[in-house]
Amino acid sequence: EWPRSVVIAAGDVYLEAADECPDWTGREIVGVGFRASRQVAHRHGVYVLEANGKVREFLQKPDDAALRAAGALDRRGKAIVDSGIVVLPTKAAARLARVPERSGALWRGVLAGERRGIDLYEHLLMGWATGEREEYAAKVAAISSEQRREYGALHGCIYDGGMRGHVMRQCPFEHLGTTREYIERVGAGARDCAFSRRVQMKGENLVTNWAREIVPPRVMRKGLGATCLPIGDREWAVVAFDAGDDFKTTLERGGAVCGRRLSEIAEVVGDTELWGFGARAGTPPVSRSKTRVRPPPAGPAEERSAWNARLWPVTRSGRAWGLVEWMTRAGGRPSRAWRAARRMSLAELVVAVNHERLLRHQRACRARERLERLGDIATIARGIAARDVVDDFDRVAPSERLGLARSAVGSLWTAYGAQKNASERARLATVMVRVCEATGCPPPVGSGGLVAMRSAVWRHVRESVAREVPMSRRLPRAGVRVGEVVSSTAPVRIDLAGGWTDTPPICSDVGGRVVNVAITLDGEHPICATCKRVSERGVRVTSVDLGKTVVFRDAKELRAFDDPGDWAALPKAALALSGLVPAEGRGTLERWLKHVGGVEVTVSSSVPKGSGLGTSSILGAAVLSALARLMGERLSREALIERTSVLEQMMSTGGGWQDQAGGVVPGVKMLSTKSGGRQVPSVVEMTDVLSRAEMRGRLLLYSTGIQRLAKDILQKVVTRYLEREAGTMETVSRLGMLASRALLHEKARGEFDLVTTVNEYWRLKKAIDPGATTPAIERMLDPIRHELSAHMLPGAGGGGFVFMIAKSAAAARRVRERLEERPPNGLARFYEFAVDTVGLKTVVM
Repeated sequence: EWPRSVVIAAGDVYLEAADECPDWTGREIVGVGFRASRQVAHRHGVYVLEANGKVREFLQKPDDAALRAAGALDRRGKAIVDSGIVVLPTKAAARLARVPERSGALWRGVLAGERRGIDLYEHLLMGWATGEREEYAAKVAAISSEQRREYGALHGCIYDGGMRGHVMRQCPFEHLGTTREYIERVGAGARDCAFSRRVQMKGENLVTNWAREIVPPRVMRKGLGATCLPIGDREWAVVAFDAGDDFKTTLERGGAVCGRRLSEIAEVVGDTELWGFGARAGTPPVSRSKTRVRPPPAGPAEERSAWNARLWPVTRSGRAWGLVEWMTRAGGRPSRAWRAARRMSLAELVVAVNHERLLRHQRACRARERLERLGDIATIARGIAARDVVDDFDRVAPSERLGLARSAVGSLWTAYGAQKNASERARLATVMVRVCEATGCPPPVGSGGLVAMRSAVWRHVRESVAREVPMSRRLPRAGVRVGEVVSSTAPVRIDLAGGWTDTPPICSDVGGRVVNVAITLDGEHPICATCKRVSERGVRVTSVDLGKTVVFRDAKELRAFDDPGDWAALPKAALALSGLVPAEGRGTLERWLKHVGGVEVTVSSSVPKGSGLGTSSILGAAVLSALARLMGERLSREALIERTSVLEQMMSTGGGWQDQAGGVVPGVKMLSTKSGGRQVPSVVEMTDVLSRAEMRGRLLLYSTGIQRLAKDILQKVVTRYLEREAGTMETVSRLGMLASRALLHEKARGEFDLVTTVNEYWRLKKAIDPGATTPAIERMLDPIRHELSAHMLPGAGGGGFVFMIAKSAAAARRVRERLEERPPNGLARFYEFAVDTVGLKTVVM
């Protein structure tokens, strides 16, 4: 990585320099150049370097004689041409920022128009490369003693011990020095324009910054261009030009404007009107804030060019183009309104431009263009953030917003209809909802309204994984005898790194990377599901820990499993996914169970709901495993994990695959998937760092007695991800990198640092969802925080368990004593836990 720095880059140069990075220490100014012919050097700045790379001299547009005199040519006759890139260390940048303070006289003269502006090449590069003040003053043509003092002060402010040059090995170079060069290399057309009516362009037209309030021409002849410049708070100046114009060429040398010779314009208007001789020289200055811009003093004949000709009216009128249009026609003559208008030269305009207004105008135009093409942009740029789209509406005029919103939503709706990828459909629907909410735009016809669109988002999220595992369409058959019981038991899990990356559609888009550990509680598998085959057709579901039982004889009741508040939702969804519930239109439950008879499903968990230990997903895996064995199917670990992910989506809880994978697969492991709809994690076993000697007696698992349902958290985080919220995207990336780093340390050192990993993981969890912790949890931790090396809430957080690593076994005992003496509520308690070495186990009894 480079040290902190400021990089200056010229905007009229295009460089192609792949894999080029100056070797820079952060202590000196570096000018970046490349070797080019003498002909190129004549038109640009040139570095003259010592053998050690230090810049001996900087030449400004030197001719052959100056190049030879300075020793700037190598053996092949090439010079080191300035690329327009300069790298400043922070110290040099700070010195530059103090120029208004330390070179006050020169600075005031620049602002008053009495001194030339401080130029990057003529003044700054020359100053950084020149050690002696007197030599510098001579180079910048400081003639009077007053000028020498002023430029000497500038040199003393910016000079920082010289500069070094970096010569790029290869650098294809484009310098867009004229309008025609720009058109040839970049293209003609309108840039940042808001025309109030259609403008027919005949070719080679370049128009920039056109304001809506300025009436444009209906036709622009071939080669004609224009730019609008905001002056002050409300005024505009329209500058017209031809593609072949050169504003610096003098009248005597054939200078032209709008394709007409400058001498012809001067003959029609008069020198006194154009260059300040005579009556018009007293035109009032234009004011912007506290800056006064005065016309430059009259100079010799060689200064009479289009650059300093006072041709351009400054007006609030929407007829600004009409005032200058005469210049674009052969034989055109100025109107009385032009003669009466307050006019400025281009030299004055570039100083007087209100850059804040100009930037606002450009941002509004670019926002308008993006909104008009939002559907195409959102389809191509998958990282576009909904917040940025909403911000674009704030950049345009209020009167335009609703119309642009209708256009934007319409284009998004078209893109949404054409999209086949479920995750992308969810993202496009999310952007549509956000635009409608922010602007008051009605949803597109056929969408069903905002409520239906929000539901569609989560349907598409479910489809991103569920569509890969279809439900059975055949009558089920049993794989065990009547009266036999299939039992599945499983550990719970603690996630140690990478959580959230396993959640659809994040994992479908970029793949997931998680490190977690399977654990037993109080020496037992805390999750149990049993399935018994009985002769009477029907389904009975029992929850041991809730003390509830329900009997189903209607398939419609079993298909109602999308309410997470329904205690039987999980068994019902598992039965449907296992093929024991007929799809709608496939007959009655009694007919469907013709070859099976009845099924009794019993579930139990010794862990409180909302624990953060992956309980519901692991219980789902246990039920699915038991039902599969009941039907004569032995699911592989991979198939069971994938099927449980589908179960989560069917229940609309929207969880990922790490919970069930954490309980199905024993021990400490790295679980990872690639992007795509089929999410089957690969498993890499890792060292059991929790059981090492240095951790003995230091690990604590405490139930806070606070429950939080993960669906609410999941929806918020996934919505921010679909909206491409910058902080969420960054945190998702860091979560995955943390898991990968743990695996890299495992391979390099034989184990990863548990304390460091847990601390960083907890920080990232709180970054992606501030609700991962609560004031009540923080109050509970405050008295014991000084005893802990690390702590976090497993799962989504916001309640459930706290995993703690004490600084020592003695500290762990003190933490236990404190919380047992003063628990936060009557449900809080410690659990003894150990790393599980078996994983989910299914047997027939």
